[in-house]
Amino acid sequence: MYDCVYAILDGLSELPSLEELNLNWQLASPAASWTIEEFFPLRRFPRIKSIKIMGKLPAALAEDFVRQLRKLGTSGGLHALKSLQLDFPPRRETVHSVLHTILQGVPAGEKLILRELWVNGWTLQLDSVTLPHLRHLSSLHISNMQDQGLDTQRYLWNSMERARICLREISVKDISPPFLDYLSSYRGLETLTISEQSSQQNFHGGDAKVAHTFCRRLYYDVLPLHKDSLKKFHIDDQMDIRKHITADYAAMLQSCSMLESVKVTFDRLELDSEDNNLVCECFPSRIRKD
Repeated sequence: MYDCVYAILDGLSELPSLEELNLNWQLASPAASWTIEEFFPLRRFPRIKSIKIMGKLPAALAEDFVRQLRKLGTSGGLHALKSLQLDFPPRRETVHSVLHTILQGVPAGEKLILRELWVNGWTLQLDSVTLPHLRHLSSLHISNMQDQGLDTQRYLWNSMERARICLREISVKDISPPFLDYLSSYRGLETLTISEQSSQQNFHGGDAKVAHTFCRRLYYDVLPLHKDSLKKFHIDDQMDIRKHITADYAAMLQSCSMLESVKVTFDRLELDSEDNNLVCECFPSRIRKD
């Protein structure tokens, strides 16, 4: 099996015109005889525009990919990169601000044109090193980002707002006040996914009133700002009843005239009420009700 995998990777590395790399690693570890360093040499793809590395990578292999990306940045090998997805676990003892690690060697005056960024398993540090390369960013996915604390959220979204980076597509773990402040600072959001699947870590401390305040801000203050652009609205958390949609919230969704896909969980009390037809009437037939 390992010889077959090696043959495939070796063959891919002989494609100098490759522009999109999607590597999903599901093996426990490379064969003992393989050399980890530049196990899959990214430097052979000078025209690469999209790099997606995900799966159950061994820590040493994950670190090697990050090291290679940093070398590419230093040598100008990421000049065409528009999409970067890193969805694998780092070493526990490493500094997890992966984008900062990759971009700190990029020569002064050279700016990347990243438009899509996925950071799962790592943290995202925004500062004078990373922000200049994110000016064109339109899509950010951090639903499984490591360190989802309030301080990190505040620094992240305040930095995005100050840099005037107006995202069109966002995937986050949960709703936080800094995130709502950011969404309230501009117009034009097209896709919003909130993917928290448990209530173990949240920003309301288990306080139902605070949680309802967050949701109310989302529906009443944020959605109206994006009602002419929002096409996809997904809240995947089915367990937290504080995120269940009510008839009032559904009415706010109705004002989003461009919606094409909606994924929400209805409040059982709303469905059992005598006015449950109001909930159904809030969704025009053009919307796919997931």
